[in-house]
Amino acid sequence: MAIHPVFNLRHKQLGVSLVEMMVASAISIVAIIAIGSVFLSGQKLATERTQRLLVIQGINEALRYIKEDAQRAGFNGSQGASLMLSGATNVISTPSSSLAYTYKKPDGQYTQVTFALDDSKLKICENTEASPILTTCTPVQSLLDQHRLTVDAFNVSEAPLGSTVSSAFITLSLTASLLDGTHPQTLTTQIKQRNWK
Repeated sequence: MAIHPVFNLRHKQLGVSLVEMMVASAISIVAIIAIGSVFLSGQKLATERTQRLLVIQGINEALRYIKEDAQRAGFNGSQGASLMLSGATNVISTPSSSLAYTYKKPDGQYTQVTFALDDSKLKICENTEASPILTTCTPVQSLLDQHRLTVDAFNVSEAPLGSTVSSAFITLSLTASLLDGTHPQTLTTQIKQRNWK
């Protein structure tokens, strides 16, 4: 009985040579390094993006809060005249890159609000009283997460809408970054000052 040549070849090859094993190991190591490098690069990009989004989200929430609250500035119920802080020429006062205003709440209470940059924090002061509040208060509470973010700049500018109307566009620009100064972001929003007269 004759042995088939293919069977003979299979029967003789019992293992792999040392050279084949070294080549396979080298190829495996290169593949693992390449895959690990791609994974670490992806992780670094994801971390960078997460940190940048954290800053943007903090700024966006702060500006949205200011804008929504400032829409009430000057409201005096059915009194017919806009409320203004003492010495202010407009419903929204913008002294030295801060924002201050007062309004009457539906429950009859008067609220006075001030936003200002102090010690790398955007601080807010909000007082509510039964009678009109005509003076500004000193902001003490941080509007952004002070354990994660630092405020680099808070700029307030005012552009009148016309010579006969006491209305204006207030432009707010807020720049913040992480506490270590990385990922600085700047967002801007506008508030149209309302007249309640």
